[in-house]
Amino acid sequence: MLWQAVRACAPTSSYQANILLACLVPFVVLVIASLFEYRAGSVVLAGTPRVVDGDTIVLAGERVRLAGIDAPEAAQKCISSAGDVYACGAASTDKLTELTANGVRCECDTERDQYSRLLCECFATHDSKKSVNARMVRAGMAVAYISQRFAPDQAHARALRRGVW
Repeated sequence: MLWQAVRACAPTSSYQANILLACLVPFVVLVIASLFEYRAGSVVLAGTPRVVDGDTIVLAGERVRLAGIDAPEAAQKCISSAGDVYACGAASTDKLTELTANGVRCECDTERDQYSRLLCECFATHDSKKSVNARMVRAGMAVAYISQRFAPDQAHARALRRGVW
């Protein structure tokens, strides 16, 4: 029964088959080309990184900046809401070390920042649902930067007065 339905849709002459093929081939080529074009501007890195500070890691020999966030520098001090000075840079670095301890997979643009770091969104290998970038902001250990992609995570951290908030 199914075979009869398939045969009913099949071209009845070689001319019709050539027309069908001539229409389908460009479509298939465009679909395949668009998939490669989407991937053309990206690099994927994976492994266990060395953490430099709250928004920078070294992975597979590349310096990587976590895109869309800004964290305190490793030696930076901050003032808490209670007025106490604390090592917010060390806290941010420690949080990133914790989140990346079991390895990461980073999806990077081929574009680099002014310090020649790849701009990437990284995901913990054991839990790839939410990016490490977003987790840093949600924990209050970094802020949304340039893009507002992580603004909801920042609002959450700020409301709960986490980390730098």
